[in-house]
Amino acid sequence: MTKNQNQSQKNNISIWWIKNDLRLNFNESLNAAKINPELIMPVYIYNENDLNNHDYVNSRAYSFLHHGLKEIEKQIELQGGRLLQLKSNNPTKSFKELSDKYQIKKIYVTGEFTNEFKEQLNELNTTFDVKVHYDNLVNPKTHLNQTGNPYKVFTQFANQWKNKNTIYNLSAINKFDFTKLDERNDDIPIPQYTLNQLGEFLPGEENASKIFANFIDNKIHSYKDNRDYLYIDGTSKLSPYIKFGMISIKQIYNTCLNLPSSKGVEKWVDELLWREFYLYINNYFPQSINTEFQEKYSNFQWKQDLSLFNQWKYGETGFPVVDACMKQLINTGWMHNRGRMIVASFLTKDLLIDWRMGEKWFMQNLIDGDRPSNVGGWQWTAGCGVDAAPYFRIFNPILQSKKFDPKAIFIKKWIPELQNVEIKFAHEPWLSNESIYRPKIVDHYEARKKTLELFKSYNE
Repeated sequence: MTKNQNQSQKNNISIWWIKNDLRLNFNESLNAAKINPELIMPVYIYNENDLNNHDYVNSRAYSFLHHGLKEIEKQIELQGGRLLQLKSNNPTKSFKELSDKYQIKKIYVTGEFTNEFKEQLNELNTTFDVKVHYDNLVNPKTHLNQTGNPYKVFTQFANQWKNKNTIYNLSAINKFDFTKLDERNDDIPIPQYTLNQLGEFLPGEENASKIFANFIDNKIHSYKDNRDYLYIDGTSKLSPYIKFGMISIKQIYNTCLNLPSSKGVEKWVDELLWREFYLYINNYFPQSINTEFQEKYSNFQWKQDLSLFNQWKYGETGFPVVDACMKQLINTGWMHNRGRMIVASFLTKDLLIDWRMGEKWFMQNLIDGDRPSNVGGWQWTAGCGVDAAPYFRIFNPILQSKKFDPKAIFIKKWIPELQNVEIKFAHEPWLSNESIYRPKIVDHYEARKKTLELFKSYNE
């Protein structure tokens, strides 16, 4: 690069602040930057507090993100640019340091409906011209009920949004004028998991597109019928890609609109809307991320029994379906959604252990761990959240096992010691005359009775 070229790059720069939008295609923030004549400097800023958190850096989610950034870095380099990776707890300070060296025209970013981003944006706006776009199906600012208040019931939230018949105009631009400046990346911790160790969840926009195409071609129309069966690969498994923005949720929805109508398509869109609902609730009720949404349960007598909790964590409860689900989580970083409900109900309703402990364990282990959805799911199952299941809905792990894994295929996959036993004993090993599996840590029917009595006392 000549001196004049280098000076030109320094004088005409807009920053693409990469957050959870690790893609070049169908990226509204990046497309908006493209319209202007400035060169685009791609910047990703790791949260330094996260990098100092041993659990976070050793998680599959961090590994997925780290390798995902490597993938988008390759795409940027193919277009003659370079990705700058920094670590900071103060994005404004980082951008100010860059503006001391370069003439920063604008900052383009895909926003988040969180208090943290709102605070960051307010601070940035005092110094920079920040252009914010959102890759959400629902805009919380405009999606309100007839009294101007936020929705608290999912069906009302979803139905009113569907009535708008929204179609998203997305441009498929994928060629950009990126900068290639000699800025040094900050030192970033090496992830614990290699690409091979991430298993089927290979990060990157290209992989996300392949998985989505496979789901559309082979699974979506049977989704409603197959989604709950533990042994069937009937779900999309797009959740980690959606979380990190390796695929646009607006693009996903637009694709669904163009498909032949079916109950499978309709149900899958509803699941996308559940994610939107929990993001929406987090925007209007941020306190619910750590406390029960229903205030009557704010002083609920949850247990903190670490012995029982550890047996649940590592799949040692004596209930095969619970143990199989927990082993799936530990070994793959992912758990079937039906399994998530089963194990969450077991922890909160059978063991009466604080939902926050289970929610934290999920976030430490799930490759798709997304805090609003994770908290929402846990509070829904525990019966203390927004539009939650009624407190008296307690999952029976034995019936769940027989209904959603009737031939014990899933159980036998994850619990080797039960591989060669009869199906009925795989579901209920305690019925065998022989000792074929670890003893139950709780009697479900006795636990259910005690739990109902306790919850009832908070509802009188």
